[in-house]
Amino acid sequence: MRFFPNPALFLAAALLVSACGGGETASRDASSERRGPPPTPVVVARVVRAPFLDTLQAVGTAAANESLEITANASDRVSRIAFREGQLVQAGEVLVELDTSQEEAELAEAEANLADARRQLERLESLVATNSAARSQRDEQAAQVDAAAARVDVIRARIADREVRAPFAGMLGLREVSPGALVGPDDRITTLDDISTIKLDFSVPENFLSVLRADALIRARTVAYPDEIFDGRVAYVSTRVDPVTRSVAIRAELPNDELRLRPGMLLTVDLVKDRRDGMMVPEAALIPQGERQFLFRVVDGTAQRVEVRIGARRPGIVEIVDGLAPGQTIVVEGGLRLRPDAPVRVAREIDALALVPEEARVDTLPGEDYYVRFEAPPLPAPAVLGAGGVGR
Repeated sequence: MRFFPNPALFLAAALLVSACGGGETASRDASSERRGPPPTPVVVARVVRAPFLDTLQAVGTAAANESLEITANASDRVSRIAFREGQLVQAGEVLVELDTSQEEAELAEAEANLADARRQLERLESLVATNSAARSQRDEQAAQVDAAAARVDVIRARIADREVRAPFAGMLGLREVSPGALVGPDDRITTLDDISTIKLDFSVPENFLSVLRADALIRARTVAYPDEIFDGRVAYVSTRVDPVTRSVAIRAELPNDELRLRPGMLLTVDLVKDRRDGMMVPEAALIPQGERQFLFRVVDGTAQRVEVRIGARRPGIVEIVDGLAPGQTIVVEGGLRLRPDAPVRVAREIDALALVPEEARVDTLPGEDYYVRFEAPPLPAPAVLGAGGVGR
C-alpha cells in the first residue's frame, strides 16, 4: 500500500516556516533602527597651541662695506706689481709701482739746485751782517730757496703718485695689468673690497614700517650655504616710500668675519612682523563652504560640526583664531562622510606639530623648540644701483 502526502499539509507547514522567519527579520530590523548606524572610522588630532611668527621673505643683493676699482694717478709703465690676486691687504700697503726713473733724475737735479740755493743764501746772510751786500739780495735769494724747495716737493709728490697704495684694508680682486704695461688713470689695475661687513639692500611693503627700525634683527640665507643662517641688523630705513610699489628701501649689515659672503650674492631675508601664541590644527580638517570654514569636533564618541575662523596658513597646517580650544579632538580624515552628531570611531590619532614643514620651523629663544613661520610671498630683488649699492 503506497502513502500519498496531503498537499494541504505541506502548504500549511510552509506558511508557518515563512511566518517564523519573517518575524525574526522584522525583529532584527527593529533592533538595528534602535541602535542606529555603525560608527564611522576617522583619523583625529588634538588642537595644539604653538608660537607663531608672521614673517616677510624679501630678496636682497649683497654689497661690500667699502668697494672701489684701483687705478693709477698718473700715466706711466708698470715697474713692479707687489700684490697677489685675492690677497688681504692693509690700508696704505703698496700694490703697484710705476716707472720713476725720469722723476728720480729730476728730483736729484732739484735737490742739487736747492742745496746750491741754500749755500748762496748763507753767503749773502754773512755779507749782509757785515754790510757788504744789500738786504734785497738776501731776500731775493731766500725766495729762490723756497722755490727750489717747492720744486723738490712737487717731484716727490709725482714719485709718490707712481706708488699705487690700498686706501683701506680689504681683499684684492683679479690683477688686470702686467709688468711693463702702460697704464693711466682710466685703466683698472684691480679691485679692492672691504668684506669684513656685508651690506644688504632690499625692499619691504609699507605695512612693515611699524616693526622696522634701525638695529632690528634680521636673518638672511643664501643658496651657497643652504643650511646656514646669517644674522644681521637693520642699519638704515629709507625716509621715503616708493609711490609706485609702495615699498620701503632697507639696508642691513651682516658681520662677515669668515669672509664667506661676497658682494653680488643674492640673499633672502626673513623679517619678523609679529610673534604670538595661537592654536594650530591640520589643514586637512577644514571643510570649506563658500567663505566659511567648518570642521568636526569629537565629543563623547560623536561628531559635532563647528564653524571656525582661521588665521594664517601653510601647507599642512592652519592657525585657528576662534571656534576651538586647546586640547580638543577634531576629525582630520573622514569628515566628508560625517553628519552632525554621527557616531565615530577613532582609528588613529596624529600629531599636528609633526605636520609643520621644515622650512616653517624657525629657531627661537631657549625654552621653545621652534616658531611656526607664516610668510608673505617673496618680493623681487632690487635693481643694483651703481657700484657698491645705495648711498655709497
